[in-house]
Amino acid sequence: MKKNEVFEERYCFYCEHSTPIMDTEVCVCDINGIVKAEATCKKFKLDLLKIKPRPRRIYKNSDPELLNF
Repeated sequence: MKKNEVFEERYCFYCEHSTPIMDTEVCVCDINGIVKAEATCKKFKLDLLKIKPRPRRIYKNSDPELLNF
């Protein structure tokens, strides 16, 4: 994420205060208790470790010998 980029998906799933429960669409929130993963609240604080990174680009015409040092 860029420094000034706004994360628009303010769901409880991505919040620092919540813990997702495996194989369900429910999270346990420290503030509100059991909530849906798509729920939102005023205390939302983004946890960057819960966001899946984008996959790297693979260039079709790249030369593998350029990477050997």
